[in-house]
Amino acid sequence: PPCSGRLQAHDAAMSCCGCCSEVKWNEELYVSRKKRGCTDILCLGLLVAAWVGMGALVGVSISREPDLLLRLLYPEDDYGQFCGRRGTEVHSLPKKLFPDLDGDFQKKAEMLATLQYYEYYKIITDLTGICVDECPDGTSLSEP
Repeated sequence: PPCSGRLQAHDAAMSCCGCCSEVKWNEELYVSRKKRGCTDILCLGLLVAAWVGMGALVGVSISREPDLLLRLLYPEDDYGQFCGRRGTEVHSLPKKLFPDLDGDFQKKAEMLATLQYYEYYKIITDLTGICVDECPDGTSLSEP
């Protein structure tokens, strides 16, 4: 019987599945390790090419706009200073405050009403901002 407990190597593929017929070894299903080639070389090449492409993209971006990394790490005030950056006059002022937020939004009301949501970054870059040590405890847009 096929499930007698003593399985031959060619029966391992269908071991004790309840089939009545004997399983014959099929060379197309199994290829020995010695006959197989490395199939991951193409994938490794594509991965390395993607890394090189991302590195090139970062290099071009930084060369075109050197302050790009600083803008990602530190908020920038209206004077072009990066709040909290070491070695600058505003090192001790790590936070950015928007003192005239209501006035800025009133000036940009038409733009706010017509822009798509993914273009709001255009408004954020035009807001009045200054570097401060701590944010105020409470602010009111209706009564500043």
